[in-house]
Amino acid sequence: MTSDAQELDNDFNYNMVLANHMVTYLQSAMDRQLVRRWLERLRRYRRSRRQMAVRNELMYRLARNLNDAALRPPFTEVPPSGPLEACLHQLSSDDSSGEEKEQKAPGKEEDRPWWEAVDSARGEQRPLVHDRSPDGGAFLAAQPVPRCGVFCYLAVVAKGKDGDKR
Repeated sequence: MTSDAQELDNDFNYNMVLANHMVTYLQSAMDRQLVRRWLERLRRYRRSRRQMAVRNELMYRLARNLNDAALRPPFTEVPPSGPLEACLHQLSSDDSSGEEKEQKAPGKEEDRPWWEAVDSARGEQRPLVHDRSPDGGAFLAAQPVPRCGVFCYLAVVAKGKDGDKR
C-alpha cells in the first residue's frame, strides 16, 4: 500500500475510533443502529484512492454529527448499496470542514475546562479520583458511563522513590 493510501487509512481509523466511542451517546437506539450500518459500509469502501477519499470525507462528517449528537443527511437514512459519491451532495454546507465555525469568542463557556462544564451542568463537585489522576480525569471523562448498571475503575498504585505511595 502506498504512503498516500496508508495515510488515508490512518485518518479513517482515527475517525472510526472516535465514532465508535461517540455512537454510545446517541439517545435513540434506531440512530445508533443506523450509525453502525454507516460505519460498516464506510469500512468496506476502499477499493481505490478515490473511494478512500470519499469514505474519509463521509467518515469525518459522520464523526462531527456524532460529536454534535445530531444526525444530519445523508446519515439520517440507510447507506446506499451503490457508490457513496452520491451522498456527497447531501452534506450540509454548515457542517463544512472549515475551521471558522469552530472558532469561539474568548470567555465563552466552551473555553472552560471540561470538568467545570460538567460540574455546573450537574451541580456537583468533581469526583476525588479526577483530582488525584495525573491527567486531571481526562481519561475517565472519555470513557462511556452506563445509564444503569455499574461503573468500575481499577487503579494501580506504585511506590515513589521515597517509599510513599503516589
